[in-house]
Amino acid sequence: MRRVRWTLIGTWMGFLAYLSLGREYPLPVEGVLAVTGTALLHFAGYGILSAALAWALGGRARSRLAAPALAFAYGAVLEALQLAVPGRTADWVDLGINLAGALTGTLIVLLAVRLSHWARPNRGETPT
Repeated sequence: MRRVRWTLIGTWMGFLAYLSLGREYPLPVEGVLAVTGTALLHFAGYGILSAALAWALGGRARSRLAAPALAFAYGAVLEALQLAVPGRTADWVDLGINLAGALTGTLIVLLAVRLSHWARPNRGETPT
């Protein structure tokens, strides 16, 4: 299961790199951009990445808190690499939206984990 998690994360990171560093967006993405603009795609893209990282890192909440930092760092690297791509520009606003999405994605995972622990039928009881 661990290999599947990291394979999915690597695939998503590759997709983000493809969208960030390509000279043109694929037609389905162009259609979404025409309606929403890039902000929603940045927010959702890095929210999904951060949530997936938090899921893969697992364990205590403290280890899951590395997820938004890793997602944000990846977004920062892609924004910097856009400076070398003709027709693309790096943007501080995009970086801020990436951070907001990354924080939101991790928060959703942390809340889901907390709720799943709370909803267990034997919570608070000691095993006999």
